[in-house]
Amino acid sequence: MQINHLHEKQAERIFQIHKYMCELYSSLKDYTTEFQARTNNEMKGKRENVSELLSKTGEYHDLNSLYLSSELSLNIKNILDEIKTTAISFMTEIEMNNGSDISKNWDEIHKKVEDKIKSAISGLANEFRIILGVN
Repeated sequence: MQINHLHEKQAERIFQIHKYMCELYSSLKDYTTEFQARTNNEMKGKRENVSELLSKTGEYHDLNSLYLSSELSLNIKNILDEIKTTAISFMTEIEMNNGSDISKNWDEIHKKVEDKIKSAISGLANEFRIILGVN
């Protein structure tokens, strides 16, 4: 009976981390997408949203990493670190560089964000399916 309860808790934690990663992905995509009307206030709001979600996701992961496989937990931790670096890079190379030819850097940063976070989301979904016994 207690094993079932632990499996429920594990599934809940994985689901929540997956949800946070999806929200972070959406926020990052919004922040790093080139073709949007961007005032300084809009950029600041998008940057602050990414920062808040990154912190929330990282804190939740740190508190609940015990429920994940060590490989997936390490992967998520590394991805969150890379996303933080990427967001800072985006801010310094793109957002603060208004007049320059930045489209190449913008595309590289946007692609990096997409590839990394999709990998984590996929890993979480696979682990969740394993717990449910569906693969």
